[in-house]
Amino acid sequence: MWDLDLSQLKYFEGWRWALLVLLIAWALSAFSYRWAYGSRRSTKKLFLITLRAAFLGLGFLWALDPYSIEKVERTQPAEMVVLLDDTRSMALPISDDPNATSRWKSALEAVEKSLAVWEDPNLAISIRLLSDPQTVVEIESLKEIKEPTGARSLMQPALKLILEEPRTAPLVAVAIFSDGQWNDGSDIELEATVRMLGRAGVGLWPWTFGDTDPIADLRFVDGSVRQVNPFEPVGRIQVRVASSGFEGKKTWLVLREGNRILGEKSLILNGAEQEWEFEWRSASLGLHELSVELTPLEGEWTEENNKWVTSLDFQREKIRVIYMEGTPNETHQLENALESDPDIDVVSMYFPQIGVSDYSKNMPPRRDPQGRDIYNAAHPIQGFPQTLDELLGFDVVINSDIYKEIFSEEQLRATVSFVEDHGGGFVMVGGITSFGAGSYDRTVIDKLMPVDVSGVRDSRFMNFNLKFPSLALEHPIMKIGKDAQETEYAWTQRFPGFYGLNLVNRPKPGAVPLAFHDSLSNEFGPLVVFAVQQIGQGRTMAFTSDTTSGWGANFMRNFGDGSNPTKYYAQFWINAVRWLAADRIQKKSQPFNPIQTPFDPMVGEDTLLEFQGAGLPKASQLSIQLEAPDGSKRELPIVTGSDPQYFSANWTANQAGDYEWTVRWNRSRDKNRYLTRKVRVLNLPGEWRNPVANLEAMGSLANWTGVQVLGHNQSERSDLKLMNSLQPKSYEYLAQSQWDQWNWMLVWLTLIVGEWVLRKKWGFV
Repeated sequence: MWDLDLSQLKYFEGWRWALLVLLIAWALSAFSYRWAYGSRRSTKKLFLITLRAAFLGLGFLWALDPYSIEKVERTQPAEMVVLLDDTRSMALPISDDPNATSRWKSALEAVEKSLAVWEDPNLAISIRLLSDPQTVVEIESLKEIKEPTGARSLMQPALKLILEEPRTAPLVAVAIFSDGQWNDGSDIELEATVRMLGRAGVGLWPWTFGDTDPIADLRFVDGSVRQVNPFEPVGRIQVRVASSGFEGKKTWLVLREGNRILGEKSLILNGAEQEWEFEWRSASLGLHELSVELTPLEGEWTEENNKWVTSLDFQREKIRVIYMEGTPNETHQLENALESDPDIDVVSMYFPQIGVSDYSKNMPPRRDPQGRDIYNAAHPIQGFPQTLDELLGFDVVINSDIYKEIFSEEQLRATVSFVEDHGGGFVMVGGITSFGAGSYDRTVIDKLMPVDVSGVRDSRFMNFNLKFPSLALEHPIMKIGKDAQETEYAWTQRFPGFYGLNLVNRPKPGAVPLAFHDSLSNEFGPLVVFAVQQIGQGRTMAFTSDTTSGWGANFMRNFGDGSNPTKYYAQFWINAVRWLAADRIQKKSQPFNPIQTPFDPMVGEDTLLEFQGAGLPKASQLSIQLEAPDGSKRELPIVTGSDPQYFSANWTANQAGDYEWTVRWNRSRDKNRYLTRKVRVLNLPGEWRNPVANLEAMGSLANWTGVQVLGHNQSERSDLKLMNSLQPKSYEYLAQSQWDQWNWMLVWLTLIVGEWVLRKKWGFV
């Protein structure tokens, strides 16, 4: 391109100065003609004046050394990468018509058209398969790729590799041909990688293929299976089902164990998500392999996700009770009563009422009349658990007339945490070293007592009966008869009374009194005998009288009927222990709540196992073993968080089939426990869970690098030419002086000679 750049003149700048020079030259020429030839006016004279002004002005400008500038544009060598999504979801048709063009064919056509538009000797283009970012396919071999077979789209690893690899020419663009479905890692990592490309001046140009309408499919969204309680083999399974494209259709949910149907239910689909729950009783304990199946519907694009495989290990647990008693040789009475329930197991302890000393702390175990060991509660190994981890091996603690001084601060705090944080049960029974008389209000145990005993250090020896608040006999602890009539009869006609109790101020706010002294009151009202309260995640009880041969002699021996004199006594304590352990039982029935993400893992997909629950041991006491379909086994590393009731493990399936993972852990005073689950890994890409064209995800790639989002499902793409502007260009400016140009000299001489010849011819000489 040639241009006379007047702004580069040595003495004048711009066209205004050149015009001024020409006007001055014209004025001088007009003056010279008027001076020489008078004021005679004619067209010929005006023309001659203009000719003279032109060669005078041009000569003046010429003397200022003008020059021309040539602007030369040069395209620099550059590189561009084409990412072609070759995962199996790209084989889906673009419309409901099975004969319609697939996403893959449409993408190949778009790549070919693009290569034709981008053809430039200075632009090097490489094509990469998105399912394998390490592979670079030469352009000539593009037609050799027949069908998409990749298992998953690896967008972030592919872009990271492109960003980090060395190159001789600058990378200007990455063109992505995909349906926008990928599940290769964190969205945060993907965004960070894309933005780094943007800062490097590389634009991501996405072309999206596929339908955006939901694809018809039945599938399981999530599910859980658990034993309802630890005492019987009753299971509960819950699932959530998605039914995109099948609103108003009917299907069947079937629960099987092997070939045996455990339950089935018809389901009218709503096109969204629905929940289903079923309970069943197993005929045996142990591991049971289960499957939940959805009857396939016509039009589903895959039936592989219509079945969920899992398992449930039915175990028979017991409520484990620590019973500490201060009255010598009396533990067998309550232990016998509690263990008449086959679901309750008692560990009895004693501490002699002779004061706290090294001698009393080191007294050896005793034997009760049934030959069972009774451990010294103060013993550092066989006594009351020293740590919370050991205490979590139990469900209920009964503290009956025990010196507070035998417990360390750690043991007392562990007892509070056992109740508040882990759902345990705690009951304090009266005596001369219980409640305020034992100064427990000066310890953290005060948080657990449902009665206020601050400042009260007394107890009373007296005969008394009970009176009951309204509805008290409807509480689960008080229901000692087979029906309401027998319960009322037992408490009002058969109850033999107590011989004494600890004095308390009143029930604490939030506590529920179940029985009062029939006659003794203080400024707050009748004295409390029984009271219960929910404390955090657990439950507590106050029993201000006694349950042994002191204040509770008659209660222990004569609270029953003619055939069984301890019938109601035993039922009362069984009810109390079961109520106190209820929250703990709920947690024990599924000590770990396993959460698997994603719910239906695919081959090659990262899967996270999360566990939450009550009484979790330390991670060092846990192990997780994963068994693959081929029988190979491996231990999974455990990741712990700040929450002591949470841990997780990651695993990746390298083959399809049924996997089994087993969690094992140690529990104090008990055998090792384990939790087993099965999961079926599908031979499907994870992006098939909802394989619609993800325009939002593809648009994000463009937005994060600041470029324009291009087409969707287009065969003719005029916008491909937008990419041409990405190639880097350089410009060279060539200057050439006009002083020695023959064409300018010829024009100047022509003007001079022409003016002289015409002036002579027209008689102006």
